[in-house]
Amino acid sequence: MSVLKDPRFQDFENAFSGLSEMLGRKNLKSICFIYGDQDALGILVRNFVLNSVRSWDDTECVSIDCTEAKAINVLNDISERSIFDSRRILIASRAEKKIDLVKKILDLFRNGIEATQLILFWEKTVVPVELSKKLSQLGAEVFFLPLPEVSTAEIRHVVRWMAGQEKVKLTSDAIDALVKLNGVDLAKIHNELRKYSLTFLDKTTALTGDDILDQSPSLKEEHAFILNQYLLDRDFSRAHRLIKELLDRGDSALAVLGLLNRHIRILLLLCADGGGLAKDFGRQDQKTFLLRMPTGILNKYKGLAVKYSMNRLVELQRLIQEADVALKSSSKADEILLAHLVEDICAIASVANR
Repeated sequence: MSVLKDPRFQDFENAFSGLSEMLGRKNLKSICFIYGDQDALGILVRNFVLNSVRSWDDTECVSIDCTEAKAINVLNDISERSIFDSRRILIASRAEKKIDLVKKILDLFRNGIEATQLILFWEKTVVPVELSKKLSQLGAEVFFLPLPEVSTAEIRHVVRWMAGQEKVKLTSDAIDALVKLNGVDLAKIHNELRKYSLTFLDKTTALTGDDILDQSPSLKEEHAFILNQYLLDRDFSRAHRLIKELLDRGDSALAVLGLLNRHIRILLLLCADGGGLAKDFGRQDQKTFLLRMPTGILNKYKGLAVKYSMNRLVELQRLIQEADVALKSSSKADEILLAHLVEDICAIASVANR
């Protein structure tokens, strides 16, 4: 066994494909050792792993921070598991902060642990020799995934790969625009891609450079989240106030409209299915998007969707399409137009709740 030194993105890409294949088969190695700086790639891998294993039947998924006091309790628990227990996936982060704890966990696996698999996030590029030896002793039971620093020469390829993970299609000029706006900051690029996956939920063709530029300056992720919460709560006054603040500071009216469109599209998808997720309903990518949403937010949407009629939502979507044409033809009265639209959304929700 050897830990890669100065891995390139190709090393990561190959390893991620292997991890994805194992997760798809629901057949992980005993230990998955994910190491390197936990930037956007680390976050993406972490979310991918969590979303995958939490959907497995008859499997308990436990996440721990190795620096927390309860981590030692988890250690005691896995040492007492038997072959008759249900399978458990243990996801341990910040392992580099508690090397002694990690050594004890690896010793347990070396001695044979029943019904437990470990996914270890080591947030450094350097692995101590002693720990590397313990991993070597476990041999083929360990799967390594390195998180590399991305070079300028690799950035366009990395952006295309990350876009694929977020189910966002980009043309070459769209990738160029995204890199021009964000440089090689993968965290910013990842945040933008996540927003595009929401804003352009119903777009079937690849995004162009003009699409990217139309969204710039775009909504910060926290503002998009807060506005979405206000819409879910049907809080017109706060939503209106936030939109005014965003427009005053120079945010794009089209970006705000994109989030409103996303809100209605989600309700349309759920309303057509009675608030559920039928196996034969909608395009697979639409269903996948809904399943990737945080459970609490998806449940809020489900609760709201059953109170709407399809006709009301279709009418709202028509109003959004008209607003899109108006905003692209003139920049005047953006705030008034968006305010009326938000009021319609909240008013329809109020009527739906009567």
